[in-house]
Amino acid sequence: MRLRDLHKYLSYLIIFVAVYGTASGINSYNTTRMQYPYLWIISPVTFIVPWAVMEICHQIFMRKHIQFVRPLTTITEEEFYAITRRGKRHLLLLDDLVLDATDYAPYHPGGKFIIERTRGTDISKFFYGGYNLEPANNGQNYNHTNYGRIACNSLIIGKLNRGANICMVNIAGESLASQDQLIKTFKFAAVPGKGLSDQIQRHFPISGTGKHYLMQEVTAEGKYVGNIRHYTVSNCMAEDQYTDMCRALESHVAHAQGKQEKIIRLDQSLYALRPSTNFSLTLKAYWDAKGFSARMFQSSTARDGSQWMVKGPLGKSLGVKRNGQHLAFAAGTGAITFMDLSAYVARFVMGEMDEKEASQIGDDFKFTYYVTYFNEEQSCGLRMLRLLKELNSKHFDLVVRLSSQRSPRWDQKYLANCLPATCEKLWICGTPVMNDVFENAFHHLAPKFPYLKDLEVVQVL
Repeated sequence: MRLRDLHKYLSYLIIFVAVYGTASGINSYNTTRMQYPYLWIISPVTFIVPWAVMEICHQIFMRKHIQFVRPLTTITEEEFYAITRRGKRHLLLLDDLVLDATDYAPYHPGGKFIIERTRGTDISKFFYGGYNLEPANNGQNYNHTNYGRIACNSLIIGKLNRGANICMVNIAGESLASQDQLIKTFKFAAVPGKGLSDQIQRHFPISGTGKHYLMQEVTAEGKYVGNIRHYTVSNCMAEDQYTDMCRALESHVAHAQGKQEKIIRLDQSLYALRPSTNFSLTLKAYWDAKGFSARMFQSSTARDGSQWMVKGPLGKSLGVKRNGQHLAFAAGTGAITFMDLSAYVARFVMGEMDEKEASQIGDDFKFTYYVTYFNEEQSCGLRMLRLLKELNSKHFDLVVRLSSQRSPRWDQKYLANCLPATCEKLWICGTPVMNDVFENAFHHLAPKFPYLKDLEVVQVL
């Protein structure tokens, strides 16, 4: 039993004992004197009636869908990092909203340290209950209620770049993304008679990689039900794009090895920067949790025509720089976060982009991708990554770790040997335990690698 539950049940017990003691005392007093034998009823009634009224009001309030306020002030990512870097204000991101939690931190129900630890980051996955920040202490995911939304509304100071529109979609198809069939890529299209937001595209520029879509199930009556979840945009995991990318990479590898002369070109229509009639997201089914992803898998299998609200793309991008070293450490489905960046590098290496897009990658740009899976069967996107590595480009490197093969752990010693002297971006996206290990290691390695102290360089996603 958690401490919070212990406090709750003890409080109920104390209230019950107090009410019972008061009622029995009144009853004993009046029974002896035979004046007002039913006077004892006043005590429980004065407790139960107000409690029932407040509980009914609470339940009605909890069933409402409280919207976040839409600020007029726009803040760029550069301005966000500039303010955060000064260290005086605790700015947070929630979807595309910028929150200033500096004064609120001491009053946060989860503790001040959570606000301090997430300063300068996107807290969406924590706010919607998809993630927790206390793995070592058996921290549990907490889906913030309408009270949390009201608190956030009081902290909002602006929106990041531009807002995003809401649209309703159906599942239009699915494809397997892992051999164990627990990870699938779902294709979404607008519900009949509606259209997708103009901001939804099948391909984004490199400046748009790393953002996410917000999703929730909606009933036929328009009622929002179930959990809200956000999923990272991973356009290259769409079945047609992934197949097209791997086929082109295979031909380039074979050509480089002298095995064939013909090079298969990419279908450029899949990488056009324009609004689309569909988009794809890659999800893993967590059947034990019986949450959003499990419901998505069930709906797709049953073909029940369920509707889903989607809003996005939201949040800040990966912030890829034109030059310098870029490192990513990802575990499991966290690897999906960097698939679009990897695909972008692949297109650059193969010469499959126009001059404008190619200019976003400098001659000394390099993306080194450290990715870990439990085994080959549970991996996703690994075929594309390995083909890209086989091209032996100076712009990309891949280090794969499989836990089932007892590969070296990513601990402080390992990181000390693999971190570069300088780094433009260093991303970590894994389990709560993994993220905690990295943060502790970076604390000790910061004297040797000063950039580990820079919140704009190091980002725990």
